[in-house]
Amino acid sequence: MFSERIRIQVEASDKFQHKPGYGRQYTNIYQDRLKVLKKYIEVPSDWKQLADAKERVLDLQIGKLAYCTGVIVRKPANKTNIFNDLKKTYHGVKPDHPLKYTTDNDEIYLEDEHGRILLGGALCDKEFLVTGIVASILGMQTTNGVFDAVDIAYPSLAPISDISTEIHGKVAILSGLNLDDVDHEDLRITTLLEHLALTPEIVALIICGNSVKSADPTLVGSRMLRSPVNGAAMSKLDLLLASFCRVLPVFLMPGESDPTSTAFPQISIHPTLFNECRPLIADKTLNMGTNPQFLNFQGINMLGISNQSIDDLHRYDHNDVFSDLDLMEKTLNWRHIAPTSPDTLWSFPYLEDPLILQELPHLYFVGNASALKEREFGSEKKVKLLTVPSFSSTGIVAVVDLNSMTIESLEIKD
Repeated sequence: MFSERIRIQVEASDKFQHKPGYGRQYTNIYQDRLKVLKKYIEVPSDWKQLADAKERVLDLQIGKLAYCTGVIVRKPANKTNIFNDLKKTYHGVKPDHPLKYTTDNDEIYLEDEHGRILLGGALCDKEFLVTGIVASILGMQTTNGVFDAVDIAYPSLAPISDISTEIHGKVAILSGLNLDDVDHEDLRITTLLEHLALTPEIVALIICGNSVKSADPTLVGSRMLRSPVNGAAMSKLDLLLASFCRVLPVFLMPGESDPTSTAFPQISIHPTLFNECRPLIADKTLNMGTNPQFLNFQGINMLGISNQSIDDLHRYDHNDVFSDLDLMEKTLNWRHIAPTSPDTLWSFPYLEDPLILQELPHLYFVGNASALKEREFGSEKKVKLLTVPSFSSTGIVAVVDLNSMTIESLEIKD
């Protein structure tokens, strides 16, 4: 059965397979982000005619129309405080966190290496602004020290490569298996395995996070404190992955509940947690991916994320205006996968920001969403946006045709 399957070349990037450590300051991330993304911002021509360009926030002058580039800093009223959380945890009290960070009364600043200035004006209410976005702001400083913003410019879109050859085959994407330690057989998984075995045009399976269920983690500030590894659930995952790999290649991405670092980006699940799958990992039938993960299917570039970055952006949307697809679009427009990292989405203090988008993918998918939805982004060269729901909740698998980039919803019922 496996020998009859369509085979194509797949490359998995190790860009996010970093070595965790705290040997530097978090400020390096923002400095690098500003340095890199600043050069991609092209302000409108009328800005140059009407206003002065200022290299530093501190150079802005009262009563003069000007524009300046910096990092957006939002001070949400409901943002978690790690010191208060640690104090509660020490005394055995679970920290209580609101569902949303923001309110209509948040202070928003523009900051660079030299200083920051408070933003005001209707733009702050109109634009969805979160900490970590790099942008140029047009406005005028008032006598009370507020920069009255009237317009904003983001970095230009990252380039996207041409698809030079016709590719035949399909890729199945699922997320949220949420295997537990209860001894029972999920007939939907058995049915899925049979379907994959009987569908040779499906060239690979991507599992996009939350493969095992864990106890609810404790959130301390922006850092997840996870419960110990569920050994029985991992044994079930080990056997299931071995079964999948007898049929087709598998790419396993970690998610919030999986046994690896909770810091974003997440490194791959360690091979020593598997027994049956170790030889499959060695021969690349089972590919241990990161989260996010870049994949290249013979010229088709894919970017997959389990869900943490989009979920964190939702916590800034206190009026619930934006969908998952809306926020995915915004990350492409901001040219950054997760701008709220490391402020409210915990990460390690990198010297260089690994989450800057240097190239647009042809397919951008997010797992563990509420429903399977898709959208095209862009005017000339389009990006296919896709949200994939939890398999344990819906029984849905997304099947992507690599030639036409059409999405099929494969629903497996009990």
